[in-house]
Amino acid sequence: MSMGDGVSTLFAISISSVLFAVVHLPNIKLVVSQPKPLMYVYTIISNIWVGFFAGVAFIQGGLLAAIFVHMLFHLIWWPIQNRENVKLHSK
Repeated sequence: MSMGDGVSTLFAISISSVLFAVVHLPNIKLVVSQPKPLMYVYTIISNIWVGFFAGVAFIQGGLLAAIFVHMLFHLIWWPIQNRENVKLHSK
């Protein structure tokens, strides 16, 4: 792979990561009925990271590797989100 190929691949992964984050924005309303602006920022930033790592995994290992990264993120994130939901509903 030449330098140009690496830069274009990195650019493509970056663009797809941003699109991945934007596609996840409507899901905020499923979690919180009145989301604060900071929640949108957090969702965008965290999903850009997940999208980036999934993109790298796709380039290196194919579709199943990208799916695994996405699934792994949800498995790690679920207990954190669940704990936060319990805090919100216990007030």
